[in-house]
Amino acid sequence: MPVPQAGDEPAELLRRRKQRSRRAVDHELVAALVRRERQLQPRLGTRKVHHRLKGELAQAGVRIGRTGSLRCCAQRTCCWRPCRRKIAPTQSYHNLPLFRNQVKETVLERPIKCG
Repeated sequence: MPVPQAGDEPAELLRRRKQRSRRAVDHELVAALVRRERQLQPRLGTRKVHHRLKGELAQAGVRIGRTGSLRCCAQRTCCWRPCRRKIAPTQSYHNLPLFRNQVKETVLERPIKCG
């Protein structure tokens, strides 16, 4: 039950309680849809899942954004954890010689014939 604050009227308290219960129902629906989608494609990201479920959520009258659905899934542990990044060595070879640009200093007089 919400804690009454100074100036709150019973209608306001009732509105908040209704909003909270509606949000809980919406979040359960989102979590169920995400679980269903991830059973088919387990490594699907939140953006893509939200994009794919947008139509179903609109039909159900649920107004939730991508960030809201991510938070909802994180609370209900239906999000997958990202894989650890493999450590790759750098690809720099400091022992190779450095050549200066000789073409930059060359003045062209005529086209060069090849072959």
